[in-house]
Amino acid sequence: MADSDAGIWKLRWDTAVAEGAGYLLVAIVCLASELLIWGLSRTLAAARLEFFSTIVGMALVFALSTACWVVWKRTDGFYRRWLKARVDFINAHLGAGFAIPMIMLDQDEMLNGGEIGRVIGSFIATNIVSWVAVFLLSVAAIGGVTQLTSQSPIRKGFVSSEKSIAPTSSDDGSSSADFEVEAQTQQATGSRDGLLISIPRATDTEKQLESGAPAQGLSNTNEQAEPSCASVAESSTWNFFSRHFPILLSLALIFTVGIPLTITIHEERLFDGFTLWFIWISSVRSQRAFKHSKICTCSAPLKRGLATLMNPVLLTTLLMMGYTRAKASVLGPGGLARTLQKFSGGTHLYALWTAAVNGNEIPSNPTGWFGAGDAALSILECGILVWGFKLSECRRQIFSLTGLVAIILCTAAAAANVFLSVIASRAMGLQVTEALSFAARSTTLALAKPATEAIGGNSPVNAMLVVSNGILGQLVYPFILDKLGVSKEHDENDRDGETGLAETQQTATIIPTTPVEASSSSNSNSSSTPSTDSPVTVAAGIAIGINGAAMGVSYLYETRSRAAPYAALSMVVFGVMTVVFTTVEPFKGTLISLASR
Repeated sequence: MADSDAGIWKLRWDTAVAEGAGYLLVAIVCLASELLIWGLSRTLAAARLEFFSTIVGMALVFALSTACWVVWKRTDGFYRRWLKARVDFINAHLGAGFAIPMIMLDQDEMLNGGEIGRVIGSFIATNIVSWVAVFLLSVAAIGGVTQLTSQSPIRKGFVSSEKSIAPTSSDDGSSSADFEVEAQTQQATGSRDGLLISIPRATDTEKQLESGAPAQGLSNTNEQAEPSCASVAESSTWNFFSRHFPILLSLALIFTVGIPLTITIHEERLFDGFTLWFIWISSVRSQRAFKHSKICTCSAPLKRGLATLMNPVLLTTLLMMGYTRAKASVLGPGGLARTLQKFSGGTHLYALWTAAVNGNEIPSNPTGWFGAGDAALSILECGILVWGFKLSECRRQIFSLTGLVAIILCTAAAAANVFLSVIASRAMGLQVTEALSFAARSTTLALAKPATEAIGGNSPVNAMLVVSNGILGQLVYPFILDKLGVSKEHDENDRDGETGLAETQQTATIIPTTPVEASSSSNSNSSSTPSTDSPVTVAAGIAIGINGAAMGVSYLYETRSRAAPYAALSMVVFGVMTVVFTTVEPFKGTLISLASR
């Protein structure tokens, strides 16, 4: 019994160490991302295009990872073993940064009732027109191109050329079964908050858990004593803490570190940060638990609707707004402005580093303040940059005729949105500055702010439009995408999945809270996967990338949708062209002239 207990605790210790090492790798990836963004911002500073550094960084990561694959095919195996789980983890939690612009809205910056009504009216009108028009035009264009190429006598040669230019990662042993098993493993464990350096096959893990041995392989397992499974699960307290430790840790840090430092030395950043972490992770876990619970199982539409309303970004925004306002009420007059100032200084991390190195002072943030909200926005920047790896996973879709058509459609959509949205907003009675805010109404936050400032738009209104677009999209995606039949498989491959399946079961993934058996998907192969994406899937990705921006892309990657790479490509092209049309003459002058009429 003593040997059995020692084995159980050794297994627990090994799991905890692996978990900690996984989080350390996440921190390293984030730090490396910020350093890359900083270097690119210095390179782009001469042209005053520092705000492009995150997008350029994503493109650079995509180019480098693809080039590495071309030079050495085994780099995909390294990526999947060491980096993929970390990239997925960052993507799963970058949503906390989406809430910051809404939290930072000050009452002094709010519009009056009539202006708010006109803004909402313009928001609804432009969204309906943009979503429907972009989707239908994309379906027609992609469908037409697909039909023409399928009837072309050189179709066979084109497909062969396409695969040679941008092959998938299947050549080095990865397959569609990888994604199916990983997704089902994540669903079974109910958590994406744990990261292992390496985890053995599910069947091996079961035997190791039963034996109380550390994760070292079957040979050691068979030599161990075999206590019952109850000996591992004898401690409900351990299971509870291991399953909910992110929530419990953040809550403990609030009371043991955050509040004492706030009271004693008036250091509020840790208090704000731990509170944001607690609210975000609790919202994520609550939605996930509700989806897998037996509550409202009698009505699937009701349960789906309630789960959608439990959107973590929406809940975090509302709860953090309540937190900051409650905190401000304790401080008395001027408390809200002070609370928001402490929460976020509104300066990018790369700008603070540059100012510190050069010894300069930032006019909008002379003290160089970096708050909890700024940290969340930095994680958002890192998340967008590491999407370069996600794009590389789907390089076949990017380097294709469909990808080229998507680029053309996004360029046209950017021009139409910039000019027609402003004209429509003015026609509905908005003032010039508010109307100009619609020029970048659905561009990612990294580009929307400089684009709006360049033409003299209302930045708080623009931030509200961008975040509202993203939240609205995340609320309707579960219904619309299911109705459209958009595929949930994220990758295309041409080989049987056995090799990839074995690799996935042994590579970095989530720490299972209970033994997880390999599913029947191990027998699946890519023959059941469509050789090309349907026009509806591609069009959905383009429409979400244009209208949903980063929040839409994040959702598609989170749900492992095949539309995700098209959405990421569309977001980048649409955002870049929006900046071009709002900052480069003669487009900028024409836009301001139209808004001033």
